[in-house]
Amino acid sequence: MWLVLTLALPVAARDQISVSVYVEDSPVAQDLLDEAARLREQDRVVESISRYQQVIDEYAAKLMSIEAGLYVDAALWVRNQLLDDASLLEAYRRLQQPLAASVLSRAETAEQLADVLDRYPLTAAALDAGLRLAAEDLESARLDDAAVILDALADHPDLDRSADRWRLLRAAAAAFGAPTQAVPDQADLEQFDQWRGSLRPPDRQTAVDLFDPSPAQDWPTLPAQALWSIQSTTASPGRNPVTPLHQQRPNLLAQRGQDGKQRLMPVVVGDRVLVNDVRSVMALDRFSGRALWVYRSGVESTANDAVGRRMPASRGMYLDPRSVAVRGSVVAAVLGRAPAAHQLRTAALGQTWLTCLDLADGRLRWRLTPGDLDPAYHNSFFHSTPIVRGGRIFALVRRGQTAGGFNASFVVAIDARSGRLLWRRHLTSSAAGRGQPVRSLARMIYDRGRLFVADAVGSVACI
Repeated sequence: MWLVLTLALPVAARDQISVSVYVEDSPVAQDLLDEAARLREQDRVVESISRYQQVIDEYAAKLMSIEAGLYVDAALWVRNQLLDDASLLEAYRRLQQPLAASVLSRAETAEQLADVLDRYPLTAAALDAGLRLAAEDLESARLDDAAVILDALADHPDLDRSADRWRLLRAAAAAFGAPTQAVPDQADLEQFDQWRGSLRPPDRQTAVDLFDPSPAQDWPTLPAQALWSIQSTTASPGRNPVTPLHQQRPNLLAQRGQDGKQRLMPVVVGDRVLVNDVRSVMALDRFSGRALWVYRSGVESTANDAVGRRMPASRGMYLDPRSVAVRGSVVAAVLGRAPAAHQLRTAALGQTWLTCLDLADGRLRWRLTPGDLDPAYHNSFFHSTPIVRGGRIFALVRRGQTAGGFNASFVVAIDARSGRLLWRRHLTSSAAGRGQPVRSLARMIYDRGRLFVADAVGSVACI
C-alpha cells in the first residue's frame, strides 16, 4: 500500500479551515528500522536482518514516511531496502530461505501460501509460493489477483530460474483479460495460444445477444423523450415506483442544490436497471420500467437522519450519493443514512447496513452493520458505493470518536458468500474544521487488482 496526503481545499478556504490528518504509522516500527540501519552500518548483518524481519512480521501494515506527505507499507519499505543493498540481500536470503522453505512445505491453503509470500518476499520459497498462488487464482478466475502477484514477482532475485513458468502465467492472465503492468512478450502470448489450442473447449449452448444493435436505418427517428421515469419508493411507501409519462415531474432523479435529497444513480445490468434509494434496492425492467423486485431495509425516517433535511451550516452535512455494485449474481449496496457531521461525536448515529442480494430475485443473502464486523466499529457507518471483485466486497467505513472530535476512515474486505470480514485497513483520521456546511465522503475505484481511495481530507491511497 502507498498513501499520499495533500490538503485539497479551495484557496479561499485554506485560511479559514484547519484540517489535521493522521495516518497509521508506528514509532516502534520506525525505531526498529532506524536500529536496523545502524546495525548495518556497523556490519552487524545478522542483527540488522533480524530487525527487518521483525518489522515484516509485526508491523507490515504500518505506514512509513519516505518523503513529505508520501507513505508506504513497512513491509514494502523493507523490501526496497533489501533490493538496494546487494550484500545485505544475499545475507537475508541465506538466513531466511530455510525458514521460508519449512513454512512452504507445510502450506496447503491459499492463505498459507500467501503467508510465505508476505513474510519472506525475497526468498526462493516465496517465488514458488507466489507462482502456485497465481496459478490457483487463474484456475479460480481471480484474474486480477493473479496479475497483482505476477507483477510483484517481476523483480524477484530468483525469477530467472522460473522465468518460463512466470511468463506463461503472465501471458495467461493477459489472454484472459487481466493485463499485468508489464505487457507480455508476443512470443509468450503465441506459446500460450498454442497450448490453449490443444485443449478441447467445453460444450456451450449458442447464445443470442438480445442487445446486438441493428443497422441504424432500421430504427425510426424518436423524439428526445424519456420512455419512463421512477419515483423513490421511500418518498411514497407502498406505491408503484414507476411513473407514467403523463404524470412525470422534472428532476425526479436529481439532487437539487444542498437540500439533502438523495441522488439516484442507476446501474444497468443486462435487461435490468438497479437503483439504490438509501432505504431500498429496486430492480426495474429497462424497457418498461416495471418493478421486477424491491428489497426494503425496513428502516423508516428518524430524527437522526442527516440527509433528508437541511442542517445548520455550523453543524454540517455529509453528501453520500450511492449506487449498487454488481458482479455475477451478487448485488451489493449500502442502505441507511449517513449521520450528520456533528453526530459523529455521539453514540446516536443513524444505522447503515452493507447488504448483499441475489440479482435474480432480490433475495437477501446477508446484511451487516459495521458493529457486526468488530465491536470497535459500533460508532461507525458504511458509506459510498461498494466494489465487488474476486469473491470479495470492498466497502468504506467512517468511525466517529467522542474524544477530540476525530473521525477515522477504513476500507474493509468481506467474503461475498458468508459476510465474513477478511481484512481491514485504516486510511486516515482527521478532525475537520468548522465552516464546512457540506462535507463529502471517501470514494474508491478498482483497477487491476488494486483499490484507489480518495478521502475528502486530501488523502489518496492505493491498496
